[in-house]
Amino acid sequence: MNASVRPSAGSVYQKNAQGGAQSRSGKLRQMLHSAELEFLMEAHNGLSARIVREAGFKGIWASGLS
Repeated sequence: MNASVRPSAGSVYQKNAQGGAQSRSGKLRQMLHSAELEFLMEAHNGLSARIVREAGFKGIWASGLS
């Protein structure tokens, strides 16, 4: 894949630091076990999810109660 092309939002697997594929759940698991502080942001709809992604947050969550 060309480095200038971003993976699609629906892509389940992303390249990890070693060049292999890592699932979204694997990436979340890695963040949970990491000693580093990570920032996640809530998205209420598709537009806010896009803004969160473009802003560079490490993760996005959605809730039916928000």
